[in-house]
Amino acid sequence: MTAFEQAETNLGRGYELGAVDFVFSPIVPAILRAKVTVFVELYKSQHELKRYRTQLQGLVQERTTALTAINRELEAFNYFVSHDLRAPLLAIDTIAQSLMDNPEVVSDATKDQIMRLRRTSKQMMALFDGMQTLFRLTGGDIRREKVDINRIATEIGAHCQAQEPKRRVDFRVEEGLTASGDAGLVRILLTNLISNAWKFTRDKPQPVITIGSERVAGENRLFVRDNGVGFDMIYAHKLFGAFQRLHSQSEFAGEGIGLAVAQRIVNRHGGRIWAEGAVGEGATFYFVL
Repeated sequence: MTAFEQAETNLGRGYELGAVDFVFSPIVPAILRAKVTVFVELYKSQHELKRYRTQLQGLVQERTTALTAINRELEAFNYFVSHDLRAPLLAIDTIAQSLMDNPEVVSDATKDQIMRLRRTSKQMMALFDGMQTLFRLTGGDIRREKVDINRIATEIGAHCQAQEPKRRVDFRVEEGLTASGDAGLVRILLTNLISNAWKFTRDKPQPVITIGSERVAGENRLFVRDNGVGFDMIYAHKLFGAFQRLHSQSEFAGEGIGLAVAQRIVNRHGGRIWAEGAVGEGATFYFVL
């Protein structure tokens, strides 16, 4: 396209209408060279952008295919754990229980061995259950709603107390405490955090567990705090790893799954969870949903 009129007002009008690729007539060599250079570079950039877009689409498709294959393998593994591995353990536990129900056919020494066998099988089944829980938390939609944290926490505390009626725990829950999240997942989250606090205050003469909230820098943080055994902050990075334990089974029973599940739930909500503590002084688990 060529232009005869070179007045500034007309040039501006031409640019506004999109005529950015015109040249003057008669031709001005310097302007022509400049415009040719600009459009050659523009063509190269567009060509490169198209090539990168094609590469990116291919990479996304490749990653999607790989993730689909991994998910299929995880589903197969989950089925294997829940059926092929769990079923034999359940059978072993059932046979062991049958033997225990017939004391006349087993000696005292044998009873002790059977009890150890049952404990081991139950621990293994608990591990499998934990693995399945972690697997189930990798997918599905989050349905956010207003969750009554006060009510859920109070119910969990009452359940813990019913499991150990001889214990006396000062269980405190902030009044009117609510949060936005998936009600079912939040219940699992609180169950794991409160059960953790309940377990690690076992040896305290006056155990205290507090569920509350703090407003920090415009962020509403919920927390579960206890005055239990606590932990060394050096090992804080290990707390949320699956099957990670800071204490032996003989000290505190468990499979090392609960905090990993808690973290997975918080992550599913797009939030974050962390812990602060000191040896012998208890621990506080903060989370934001």
